[in-house]
Amino acid sequence: MLAWVLIARGDLAGARTLTSEMVRAGKDAADPQLTSWGFQNLGRALVALGPLPEAEAVLREGRALAESIQAWDNLLHLQAMLVRCLVLKGEIQECEGLLDEAHRIIQREKMDQAFDSVEVLVADAAYRVAVAEQEPGASGAAALREARRACDKAARCARKMPMWLPTVLRLQGTADWLGGHPAAARRRWKESLKVAELSVFPIERALTLLEKGQRTGDTELVAQATALFRQTGANTYLAMAKPDASVPALEVPLAATQRAA
Repeated sequence: MLAWVLIARGDLAGARTLTSEMVRAGKDAADPQLTSWGFQNLGRALVALGPLPEAEAVLREGRALAESIQAWDNLLHLQAMLVRCLVLKGEIQECEGLLDEAHRIIQREKMDQAFDSVEVLVADAAYRVAVAEQEPGASGAAALREARRACDKAARCARKMPMWLPTVLRLQGTADWLGGHPAAARRRWKESLKVAELSVFPIERALTLLEKGQRTGDTELVAQATALFRQTGANTYLAMAKPDASVPALEVPLAATQRAA
């Protein structure tokens, strides 16, 4: 759990160190449960830190190990994080199969607690929103309805698991925006920013600033997001912001960026 807190609070370097040590300790002790747990948390950190191919490799290795020992709870988180990694890479062809398998495990193993399913539901929502954005015409409208349903289901779960709430609210806002409802989208993004600020989740806040800024053409919000990504070392998301590589890292205190927007 400490690794999750470090990641949520923006200490990605600390999380990578801790989780790499966890993987090594698990391997040295021939403890596959500890090793797979370490892979899950290391993969989670690497999704933000980058590079994404390295994150994908770690998540796939952890997934295979968790499956081999039937560590279903760990497998669900690894599989869901792999989906989110693939969505970020723009390689979504495998995602639906991974999600279908995860939902079958939840049903078969009767894993109906919020903690067990939240990562899968959030990954499903992220995937459906990505599909809706890519699909044209009538198929796009159908995909958007699926995305909204997935987002609403994830939101009901995330209300019980607030670490995931800023992400889900951001996805709901994006679905609203894609559906031609900008006022609703802004309300969702505003709530996402508020939750992230109250929880002191700088990377989640930055991701919502980036999403809102890029959708609305607000370059100031993109600049605030860029500053936070640079401060936390979230290189995957920094690349999404496409900052001018010649501009030095902005020395903006976290508190200042959290008060903005």
